Amino acid sequence: MGKKGKKKNASAGSENKTSKHNKEVLELCREILDVVVKDFPLLPSAQWGEYLKIYDLIERIMQKQSNECICWDGFSRDDHIDDFMAWFKSNGGVADKVQIHDSNKEGYGLIAVDDIEVRTSHTDILPSVYSTSLYFTPDDLKSLQGTPTLGDALKPYRSIAKQYAYFYKLFQSESKAFKHPFTFDDFRWAVSTVMTRQNQVPISDTENIKALIPMWDMCNHSNGTIETGFDTKDESCKSFAIRPFAKGDQIFIFYGKRNNADLLFHNGFVYPDNEHDFVNIHLGVSRSDRLYAMKAQIMAMVGMDASAHPYPVLRGDDPISPQLRAFLRIFSMDDDELKIRLFNPEKKKILPLSDLPNPDVVISEKNELKSWHYLCMRLNLILSQYKTTIEEDEKELESTEQNINAKNCLLLRITERRILDQALESVSSKLEEAMKKREEKERKEENETLHSIEEKVEKLTVE
Repeated sequence: MGKKGKKKNASAGSENKTSKHNKEVLELCREILDVVVKDFPLLPSAQWGEYLKIYDLIERIMQKQSNECICWDGFSRDDHIDDFMAWFKSNGGVADKVQIHDSNKEGYGLIAVDDIEVRTSHTDILPSVYSTSLYFTPDDLKSLQGTPTLGDALKPYRSIAKQYAYFYKLFQSESKAFKHPFTFDDFRWAVSTVMTRQNQVPISDTENIKALIPMWDMCNHSNGTIETGFDTKDESCKSFAIRPFAKGDQIFIFYGKRNNADLLFHNGFVYPDNEHDFVNIHLGVSRSDRLYAMKAQIMAMVGMDASAHPYPVLRGDDPISPQLRAFLRIFSMDDDELKIRLFNPEKKKILPLSDLPNPDVVISEKNELKSWHYLCMRLNLILSQYKTTIEEDEKELESTEQNINAKNCLLLRITERRILDQALESVSSKLEEAMKKREEKERKEENETLHSIEEKVEKLTVE
């Protein structure tokens, strides 16, 4: 009797403690929801301030849940490779020419155990922690302050905090919904697992579902082409070599045409030699612009939005993306150029709207000059936010004191700075060329006017 009563009292005390603990976490979740219920701030300083509030609330939640998370202490992925391979093969997986290997630089991946020719088939273990933006700290993100991608780095964390707070609140109101501890750290891990490994797999001719593909998702990224698809005949995912791989080589696949910001925030790495890298800069038409209505209407006609929108600045010798070129030309149109495209009652021949992204044609010399001048000004403004040089950033990158997340953020800053520097050089050259053309045209018109006056004077003199 005594023991029973003691046990019952202890249980009641434990339940009361748990109940109090859950209420404290629930209150923190409510505070998070109060923050994220508003629209994402437009100003970088406001974005950073909101992020720090959310980060502080999440840290307080994680401290309260520190003893409830899945324990990864002493976990080694190497210890589980054999078990994983046995499970993989027992479920029909085939990967005879590859094996899982820690390459240090890229982390765990696949290496060839035999020579693999181009388009020879090959096909995936989960880490305990990821290097996606969901795991970044304010110190890690300092390198991205002042860059165009800071907002994109903060949004995933904001989103997962909002989701977690919503689900935690829901599970507390539905006592049967979730019996096990629902911690932020475990939720973040699960989201990162899906985010870094999800793939579209067809279940019919018209419908796809998201799925994880074990073994294949161990492959790291390299430049190339997508050589992976789903064979509907035998209902299997097949991946072909993007280039020849010799025995002992690490096997890479191509993740698609994505920029380094996307790769870092959603996959946890930066690829310095990314052939498809670009930087999004946010541009829009101000509502105070007296021509706003006409510019907005033309943008809508070509599927664009006049409000602030990201436009890609590309890596390489031609940094102006088709979307950016179209925006610049519409943004720089004068009253006459806008009206003729909206009304044109006389059916005058003009540059079709479909040709706005075409670099080989122009609306007018004046429009081209205004476009390059505006972009040059914007790029200079963006670059002025960087308080260090690339050389200083590269020196800091070599420091051994930084963790992998901080280094990746710094590396992203460097790769984006290079793209913007190269773009400014290219645009400045185009601006200079446009100014020369205008000066030559003005000089020619002036000479023609003078020549005409001289002829008239000469004629009058003769008479």
